[in-house]
Amino acid sequence: MNEQDKLIIEIMQLGYLVQRYTDYCVFVTFSGHVDQLEINIRKSKENWQTEVLKTEFYTEYEKLARYDKNPLAFLEAKRNILAQIIKENNIPYEECDVEQYVVSEYSF
Repeated sequence: MNEQDKLIIEIMQLGYLVQRYTDYCVFVTFSGHVDQLEINIRKSKENWQTEVLKTEFYTEYEKLARYDKNPLAFLEAKRNILAQIIKENNIPYEECDVEQYVVSEYSF
């Protein structure tokens, strides 16, 4: 098992631990047919419909290199954020990237 594999497994494990030891509700999904990992953190176990933080990425080394020139550093950053959530029981938004989506609704 290489360092990349160890980090991905650790990220999956930390997703589980966030679910287990914080108030957040967590969905960890690995889609093997496309080698993609998604971790979706929701506001609480009671309010699991409200998304507060999400990451998704391909796990193959070549595809990881598209996200960052140093794939191991990319994975370490994901790991560190999850570890911080467990430690502080809070989302470190200042260390996360912001993605904004504009949703338009049309009616007649």
